[in-house]
Amino acid sequence: MLPNRIFEEHQLKFLEMPFNIARTAINCNTLIKKVYKNNLQEGKSGLSNIGVVMHKILRIFYGMLKSTPPLTPILTEATQSMLLLKNQKWLC
Repeated sequence: MLPNRIFEEHQLKFLEMPFNIARTAINCNTLIKKVYKNNLQEGKSGLSNIGVVMHKILRIFYGMLKSTPPLTPILTEATQSMLLLKNQKWLC
């Protein structure tokens, strides 16, 4: 019984870190703030919206680790708008 409780405590600490990063990024990062506001306008609740933001941040981290050039918000916004236009053309 004791090892399970220790595992659960470590699991909660592991989940606290991305949650706190997401909450801070919503206030400080313009790209993450846009993602958060867009999802709020779509009608998502607060905690599910933070989950979306956490997922976005983890994808950004993975992209930074995988590629060598540094991440620039301008490049990320340009890529997102290009993908949005591509999806709109496909839907028409």
